[in-house]
Amino acid sequence: VYYTLLLVSTVAGNSLVCLAICLDHRLRNSTNWFIASLAVADLLYGLIGLPFRIVQTSGTRVFTLNECFLWIWADMVCAAASIANLAVISVDRYLKITKPFQYHIRMTHKRALLAVVAVWIYSAILASLSIMPWPGAKGVHLFEQSCTNLNQVFYTVANIVAFILPLLILVLNYVMVYVEALKQFRKMKILTVATQCKEEKRKQRSVIRDFKATKTLAVVLGTFTICWCPFFILFTVTQYRPLVLFSLPPGWREFVFYMTYCVLPNLNSACNPFIYAYFNSEFRRAFRKILL
Repeated sequence: VYYTLLLVSTVAGNSLVCLAICLDHRLRNSTNWFIASLAVADLLYGLIGLPFRIVQTSGTRVFTLNECFLWIWADMVCAAASIANLAVISVDRYLKITKPFQYHIRMTHKRALLAVVAVWIYSAILASLSIMPWPGAKGVHLFEQSCTNLNQVFYTVANIVAFILPLLILVLNYVMVYVEALKQFRKMKILTVATQCKEEKRKQRSVIRDFKATKTLAVVLGTFTICWCPFFILFTVTQYRPLVLFSLPPGWREFVFYMTYCVLPNLNSACNPFIYAYFNSEFRRAFRKILL
């Protein structure tokens, strides 16, 4: 029941995000193309990754090796695309807040779409490398009727390159954006006292709007980190100690496995549409227009 509800909310919510960006001309900007790409990654996970997990959890059938390859590949594509899209979004926010006058020259729609294409090519290549046979690695196989992929060297390097480093860049970007936003707010207070001209008020509204959008995306990043960090840590450890969970007491073993592999990563794909609806008035307006 949990997975079924999660599947419905993931597919429906992320479809709504994509539809809102396509139909509402006010949402068609460079940042939202990246948000649409992130929504597509979550949508694909809901359409491919979750059905596999539902079948495996129900125990109704055992997957073939080819099905394991497909599942592991799709999981890797979606996870890599999510973190890559978040990294691109953080760069976009950094440019928007710190270099507002150069932003529209640098971040054109064409460049934004090229960045989205690059994200998906990179994700597909990384996922393909994950299921290739590597010397000394057991690779994709069935372990106790579950799909498993043991490849110590690849996953250690991949976790550092595709998760840890981008996450550090993301955090650094958002810290710099936050510091710059505070500076701009201080300037706004001084200007508000010194002048009341329409041009300055327009700039103030623009700064506030950009800061709110950045805050929304920072919440998306925080949610992603909370949901995926435990998975990447445990997954890396199990590459070297496959039976590490069996060293825990039975109750804790089931809890850690269920939360790390089943609940948190899957929940992340359903969270973002709710975050946009709660924090972003433009998305909220677009959702209401579509649904009502």
